[in-house]
Amino acid sequence: MIFGIFFFDCGQTTSSSYSLYFTGITRTTANGDIIEDDPEDWQPRTGVSIEPLTVSPAYPNPTNRSFTLRFYLDHSMNMNITVNNTPTNVVLVVQNNKHCVAGVHSLHVHLRDMDPAIYRVYFEGTTYSGNTYTSFGDIQLIE
Repeated sequence: MIFGIFFFDCGQTTSSSYSLYFTGITRTTANGDIIEDDPEDWQPRTGVSIEPLTVSPAYPNPTNRSFTLRFYLDHSMNMNITVNNTPTNVVLVVQNNKHCVAGVHSLHVHLRDMDPAIYRVYFEGTTYSGNTYTSFGDIQLIE
């Protein structure tokens, strides 16, 4: 079950100006195969790196509204996953301090009432001992 909390900004910023914050995406198929890679996104990558938190590129990307997120945890963590339209403006909370056990996790995300633009997905996992691990990747919402 996925819950979302939406935050709306009453300012005059348009979606096209949001796209200036995030550029470039890792293009993927509906099955998650990489078509074109943005090596700055989705790092450390699952299957390539040995880290406590690794991620796979979202798919499909670009997307019409829905996409899948996959990540791997080598041990239990409390996870925060958000979608942002600027580095500091959260437009969707995918997970809020949710306890996740070690292993592979797959989440289906649906973007509602959002303008076409490039958005950034932020991952933050915190262990019971207080260590924090982060990652991010960009998704492109098209009409």
